[in-house]
Amino acid sequence: MPQRIFITGAGGKTGRAFLRRASEDPDLSGSSMTCLSRRGTGDPTLNAFPVRIVQGDAGEVESLTAAYSGEEIVINISSIFHVPTILEAVQGSARRFIVVSSTGVFSKYRENAAEIARCEEMVRSSGIDYTILRPTMIYGTRDDRNISRLIELVRRHSILPI
Repeated sequence: MPQRIFITGAGGKTGRAFLRRASEDPDLSGSSMTCLSRRGTGDPTLNAFPVRIVQGDAGEVESLTAAYSGEEIVINISSIFHVPTILEAVQGSARRFIVVSSTGVFSKYRENAAEIARCEEMVRSSGIDYTILRPTMIYGTRDDRNISRLIELVRRHSILPI
């Protein structure tokens, strides 16, 4: 069933990976995806996808309100710290909110963990049907700093000490 989807953070590494998969998903066939971009239609990272691009900043309520046009599903792939402004902009229109959060909620850095927990609690108490995802690691490009380095190390050396 076609749906109207609003996405923040689509121009980043995780956002582009999401768009690649979503644009090939037969269950989303006929759905319209609107992507928020600070660069607007001049965003080269988004022009390759079958999406509508709107200019705006997920951290600014006025900007978000102007860009958001009542899509039923909102997906936040940008920072978890944008949740307060996104919720303010979409309240009353969105029926589903999918948030990519962080395992940083369990961090020893209490101030950061507390802020993540506060943002997640805002989602839970928003009255909107929601899903909160906490990926432990996102990898697949050369700049992921973890798995790609391990793969490169394995390629260079036939024997690895354990």
